[in-house]
Amino acid sequence: MVSPTLILFTGDVRVNEQLALTATYTIFLREHNHLARELKKLNPHWSGETTYQEARKILGAFQQIITYRDFAPLVIGDEATMKYLSPYEGYDESIDPGIANVVSTAAFRFGHLMINPKLFRLDENDQEHP
Repeated sequence: MVSPTLILFTGDVRVNEQLALTATYTIFLREHNHLARELKKLNPHWSGETTYQEARKILGAFQQIITYRDFAPLVIGDEATMKYLSPYEGYDESIDPGIANVVSTAAFRFGHLMINPKLFRLDENDQEHP
């Protein structure tokens, strides 16, 4: 009998190595598909590609909100967030949307350090479950 192993294919090969990362990818994948279904109901004339890309844009916005509004203040504090991450004032084509390699490398390293090697199960009272 073959074991029921789930192998996910994403943009990151480590997705199958860490349960929290697997769960995060799964949640965002399912939300993308949910958005695509709802958008197709509202826009039945859209092609599959248009539906996919529009859902992708919305999900990207969700991820930005979570990162800048919710996550960054917890990591660097409210004051630093306000100082270094100015409010969005609209699209500016003169700004390079790229990211410096040093920034992305530092961010990835920081993210890797945040992953706990143990994942604890909690009960309904947030107490460790054996």
